[in-house]
Amino acid sequence: MQYYMKQRIYRSLVGAVLIALLLTFFGCDSIKPVRCKECAEDKDMRHVTVTLGGEARILTKVYGVTDTLERVVRNSRLYVFTQEGYQINNYDATSGQVEFYLTDGVYEFVAVCNMTDLPGTEATREDLFAMMAGIERNTLTPEVGGFIMVGALPDHIIKEDEKITVLVERLVSKVSFKVRTDFEDFMTEYPFIVDAVYMTNVPGTTNLGPSHIKLKADDPWYNRMNYESVDTTGKRPYPEEMLYGAFHKEMANGDSIASGHVFYIYPNPHEDNRDTTVWSTRATRFVVKARINNNVTYYAVTLNKDGRGVAANKHYHIDLTIRNWGTDHPEENPDDMGSMIPSIRIEDWKDGGGVLEPDL
Repeated sequence: MQYYMKQRIYRSLVGAVLIALLLTFFGCDSIKPVRCKECAEDKDMRHVTVTLGGEARILTKVYGVTDTLERVVRNSRLYVFTQEGYQINNYDATSGQVEFYLTDGVYEFVAVCNMTDLPGTEATREDLFAMMAGIERNTLTPEVGGFIMVGALPDHIIKEDEKITVLVERLVSKVSFKVRTDFEDFMTEYPFIVDAVYMTNVPGTTNLGPSHIKLKADDPWYNRMNYESVDTTGKRPYPEEMLYGAFHKEMANGDSIASGHVFYIYPNPHEDNRDTTVWSTRATRFVVKARINNNVTYYAVTLNKDGRGVAANKHYHIDLTIRNWGTDHPEENPDDMGSMIPSIRIEDWKDGGGVLEPDL
């Protein structure tokens, strides 16, 4: 992580020098946006209105409904960059809409929602996209909740007054599940109890940019190979509501669990690894921990369909049928054991259109 910090400082210094050169060459007033209509008319600038769209929802009061909190915007900033990636201004966009005036040119508009301590006017587009955000900063707490969202509209040509929309999407993805039992004959002879359901091998942080970096093994991860109550560094609180669910439910043959409990995970582009002895980067899994006649066994479904890994702002729905004894460790490969029949449905996580009118 020190490498990323040094690179960020270096890019900031270089960006600041280049911006200064641009302003010297073009003149400050010809490149910097303004909010004053009279000033804009004197310089023949274009009236630009930018609206947050996609997953954003602007609320005026607290809600406790999960699907509403999954798309709520508590705070937001809109960054305006030149085509070369140099920032010329940023604005508070928490109201869902920003108006300003720009000279003709090619720009990129980037919106970041539900994240504080964002960089100031000295940051380049590369600086902003390289900024890291811990998964614990995404929360469903009604009073302060909100998932970090990012959206970009690159290479947009401004040559007249215009109303544009920047679509924002969450960094996290959603995992829902249904667990069924269809036991083979001898399995009905013993009590079958599901103790817990959870996610393993989950990146603990990711960057804001559209291409998510691959974390190293010693970077923050949650539930490395199996359930852990803290992250790898021991410095972050374990986001239990996002990654773990306790059940302690005895399931009869033909029974099912569809509790409505969901998990939230970060992008994970890593290839898989099945080593159960030494931690290394690997694919994310959905794990059912169960007991058969008081002996612990695991059923793990890997979220790495066609080698694509976990992407941001997707909805992964897992339908798992348990038939036989599982594995002794979540990282062991169950494919040839006939212990379960998994299926994964992957959809874009869409909960509605653009910014809705505030609820009164």
